[in-house]
Amino acid sequence: MDVLCESAPNDDDCGTRYSSSSSEDDERRDQGVAMTYMTLDSILNDNSRMFEFLRSFGVLANKYVCATCRKPMSCVKVATTRCGDGLMWRCAKDKVWRSVRKGTWFEKSKIKLKSIVLLTYCFCMRKSVQSTCRITGLSDKTVVDWFLSCREICSALMKKRGKIGGPGVVVEFGESSFGSNKYDKGRWMAEVWVWGAVVCGKDHGELVLNVVEKRDARTLQWFIEEHVENGTVIYSDKWDSYEDAEEFDLQSFAADHNYQFRNKVTGTMERYWKEVKRVLEGGKRRRSGLQSHLDEYIWRESVFVHGCAFHSFMQSVGALYVPRVED
Repeated sequence: MDVLCESAPNDDDCGTRYSSSSSEDDERRDQGVAMTYMTLDSILNDNSRMFEFLRSFGVLANKYVCATCRKPMSCVKVATTRCGDGLMWRCAKDKVWRSVRKGTWFEKSKIKLKSIVLLTYCFCMRKSVQSTCRITGLSDKTVVDWFLSCREICSALMKKRGKIGGPGVVVEFGESSFGSNKYDKGRWMAEVWVWGAVVCGKDHGELVLNVVEKRDARTLQWFIEEHVENGTVIYSDKWDSYEDAEEFDLQSFAADHNYQFRNKVTGTMERYWKEVKRVLEGGKRRRSGLQSHLDEYIWRESVFVHGCAFHSFMQSVGALYVPRVED
């Protein structure tokens, strides 16, 4: 859908399609983001291009139906004094107006669309809060809150994905403690245990990381059933610590799900623990937010080989929050 200009309907710039830049630099390759900041900024500085850009990911609707006449409304440019985004849906016949973010992921946010997209780009680029504040001109509280919203998207995506492994596939299981490090204002963060499982033999393996309340046999059973396909070969050197005839019969559990347990490790999970703790600054995270940071790490691993983390993230938002097209 082309965007109309309320003050100049024949503006040749309206409806311009987004065209990606082919240039790359070391930082973007490292972060798995293919688009440059300059390319994105040029798109966001043109409301028409911004609309088409966001619509291409499905995060904005390509139409909106008038509640009065039930006909499609037009997307028009308006003065930013009327709408900070510079775009609105309009039904000329019934003089009905709606925000372009109506019924979308952006609806409840008071930040301008341009700023939201920049915040999301910085999140995908792993920019620090301070660096993002300088780029967007927003407060650190706003940046932290939006990064939290982005991690919630990562968590939602992790809940929707399937199990790892499969008949004959080797998955290594392990556990590691996070915390017990001196935190801000002289406090200590309580020790938190995380269980993990990874498919062996892949550069960017299929990975699961879960904060657990207890390191007991019942939790182990839940973890494996929840995340690992039947018939998987599971490596671990921790089986002996879960052998409890009264609580958990390891052999019966394996037979019921066709799992093959092996008392060995390849070191794959250990390498991931080191990397996760490096990325999460030694694991010094509050318990309430640790799982979301783990989900973010897994999401980045899953999209690293797909070309552009930013594009992948925006497409995922469009799939999770399908825009409404009517009131």
